[in-house]
Amino acid sequence: MSQAQPNELTPEQARKKRNRKLIKFAVKLVITGAALAFAIHKIDFQEFQRNLQAANPYWFVAAVLCFNISKVIAAFRLRQFYANIGLVLGKWYNLKLYYLGMFYNLFLPGAIGGDAYKVYALRSPEKGNTKALVWATLADRLSGLCLLLLIGTVFYLFSNFPIVEQWEVTTIIMLASLGSLPGFYLVFKWFLNKKVMRKFWVTSHYSFWVQIGQVATALCLLQALHIPAHYLDYLTLFMLSSVAAVIPITVAGVGLREFVFIQGNDFLLIDEAPAVAFAILFFFALATASLLGAIFAFRPLKQDVTFT
Repeated sequence: MSQAQPNELTPEQARKKRNRKLIKFAVKLVITGAALAFAIHKIDFQEFQRNLQAANPYWFVAAVLCFNISKVIAAFRLRQFYANIGLVLGKWYNLKLYYLGMFYNLFLPGAIGGDAYKVYALRSPEKGNTKALVWATLADRLSGLCLLLLIGTVFYLFSNFPIVEQWEVTTIIMLASLGSLPGFYLVFKWFLNKKVMRKFWVTSHYSFWVQIGQVATALCLLQALHIPAHYLDYLTLFMLSSVAAVIPITVAGVGLREFVFIQGNDFLLIDEAPAVAFAILFFFALATASLLGAIFAFRPLKQDVTFT
């Protein structure tokens, strides 16, 4: 009788693992549906439909273009993090791998995550680099989150949020955003993997422009929906909703973004229906960009990696 190798799963273990993933995905679908139902219940649905139907398609195309530019920059940032740990990816291979990861993240949730796929594709059992790949991939995510917090805090300070009345919340937000980047650097440098933090300012520079691309995407969507004012309010909620979307409890953040915009209506000078329409259009932009990864999903990528 053949026995499973130490790193292999038995058929029973593999079946249980698949079942756990399916259950996890089902729970995400339920939460996504509940959050969307809450958002739809809270708004004027007819006005929401009118906003979507009247959206300018040219501005939506511009939003998709801006979103893709931000993702290309993000791919270069991830390439730098991998280079920090001794993996130099060819530029085109890196870009294809990044878009394939986006496709897996959005369209095959519960089966294989985009980040997990990248680690799997790049790992080398001979060199034992799997752990370093995990840290580099995590650092890429956290670098973007830190810059998102910093830029979002700037929008928050100039928005119509009742900052003076909510000074305790404002203080916490400012301390968290200001401490996020140095905290991220020090934790990796001292405790996790200091190699990942090589060329820290280069990766942080990439993260800044990634978030600027996201802001440009949001501005194009506001134009598409003919929203004339209170841009800083919308941008503040957009950045906050992007932070919320990181929490892996819904599919691609759907439902969480809408929920944040609905709740933000209690503090800001925005209308609920256009705000939810904005969140839905952003998901469409994300899905459109992620579909590009399908080009590489049905044939193996020719690996272009140099170990240094």
